[in-house]
Amino acid sequence: KSIYELLSNEDGKYEIFFIPFYQRGDRESEQQVVELLEDIWEFASKKKKDEYEFYCLQPIVVKKNKEDISKWDVIDGQQRLTTVYIILKYLEKESKEYFYIDNFYTLNYETRPKSAEFLEEKLLQINVSNIDFFHMSKTYNTIKEWFKKNKIHKIDFLNVLLKHKF
Repeated sequence: KSIYELLSNEDGKYEIFFIPFYQRGDRESEQQVVELLEDIWEFASKKKKDEYEFYCLQPIVVKKNKEDISKWDVIDGQQRLTTVYIILKYLEKESKEYFYIDNFYTLNYETRPKSAEFLEEKLLQINVSNIDFFHMSKTYNTIKEWFKKNKIHKIDFLNVLLKHKF
């Protein structure tokens, strides 16, 4: 699915990804976050694209949750899902204003139940109260600084995320 498809289900429901206990916490390095942003932006800036060409992330492997079929268990790709979610949170105002997207997919962490709330409401400042919050807020600040340093307009980047298949 493209990111746009994850954010705009026809039935009004948004994807729920369940991160099982065996998945480690979010530990994307600053370099990994910057490389992802630059890779997406480089693809967007490419002059000649085949009309069928689209940008692909590494696969995210999921399976239906046995207890709740509305959820997906994440087998592999939790860090990519979390980083893309944080990028979307950084672009949230523009997502609402220009694409009428009010909600993103949901990430529920089995062993870190407060992480979903933190992602939704408290990303803006570095938080050292727990290691997961620290890394998530650091990722947010890395994204913010990358946009500022490169003078990238949020709407231009958002157009890439929501118009190309991933």
